[in-house]
Amino acid sequence: MPPSLIHAGLSAYARYARLRHHHVPGTLEGLAEFARNRADPSDRLAILPRYHLITGADFRPMAREQRGPIHLLVGGLDFIVPWPQTMRWFRRNCPGLGEVKVIQCADHNVLSTAPQ
Repeated sequence: MPPSLIHAGLSAYARYARLRHHHVPGTLEGLAEFARNRADPSDRLAILPRYHLITGADFRPMAREQRGPIHLLVGGLDFIVPWPQTMRWFRRNCPGLGEVKVIQCADHNVLSTAPQ
């Protein structure tokens, strides 16, 4: 990915985070460091093994076999995991699906962005 595209994405994310988390001082304080670190090529190389783990992990067969209750907690503003498609898949394929809760004002990190 070209560095200019990475910087543009980080800039957009920083603007979103400032708007979204303006009331959380700790998040705002760490934002500049986060963006600086993600722009560092060695940081991006360190992240690659995580991507390989994520793309190599497929828990769908396990979910299809699960009979005990599985509860789904998602943020309504989650841009990482598309919750409407995720919920649809679980409803069709997971016999153990229990309660589903969408926290409309939360993003991907549900518990830190909408702890109440």
